[in-house]
Amino acid sequence: MYGLMFISGEFKEIRATVDLETKSWETLRNIPSFYVFSHRGRALSPNYVPPLQKAILEEMDS
Repeated sequence: MYGLMFISGEFKEIRATVDLETKSWETLRNIPSFYVFSHRGRALSPNYVPPLQKAILEEMDS
């Protein structure tokens, strides 16, 4: 560990607060990579209406 610190030189402070001071909570919370459009937990919602089964849809078309 000492050898690595000696080779890398001086440590620099990570100034995350400077970047984060200008952002609002809404901006920080908006992470598109975590968007979920078809989650199985939707079935636990009291307002969830399950889709019609394929067989029922085929009977309706006939």
